[in-house]
Amino acid sequence: MKRLQIILMILFSIVLNAQLKYDTIDFKDIMVNNYPLYTNFKNIRKNIDDTKTNAKVFTGKEINIPFCELKSEDIFYTVFSKNIVFSYNENLSDEIFITYVKPNKNFNLKLKVNGSSLILNTNTTINTFKKYFKKSDYTLLNDKKGFKLIVKNGKQYADCNLIFRNKRFVEMYLEK
Repeated sequence: MKRLQIILMILFSIVLNAQLKYDTIDFKDIMVNNYPLYTNFKNIRKNIDDTKTNAKVFTGKEINIPFCELKSEDIFYTVFSKNIVFSYNENLSDEIFITYVKPNKNFNLKLKVNGSSLILNTNTTINTFKKYFKKSDYTLLNDKKGFKLIVKNGKQYADCNLIFRNKRFVEMYLEK
């Protein structure tokens, strides 16, 4: 009986460890309009319609921005629009931290993979991702709507979630 329990525990451990394997990409390899996700506001300013955005205020303790050192007393503004969400520190208002992108004619999203660029738009299919990211293939949810990559920046990691509808790419968001 003990042998069976030990074998089951080993098997369970192997399965659990197998599920922890994701493809990893470097943070600098995710680009919006040919700029990194942490960029200067002037790089996207012309594509933002201020009349069609909402904003919310957070303290450094309340907000989660991957790869960003936050102080609890810092004040951050998060701007929400239909195709992009970004945050900025009130003391560094020119630096923005993009955490969500829904590509359209104004926002081009791409990943640099194996020396080439993978353009993410509504023509990009799940099968395209499966070619480039074989380890993360199993992360697709049962309903085939989600695909997860691990993003590395130095010794820090975050999740990059890629969302699909009808097996076509529609949006990406980054989270701690």
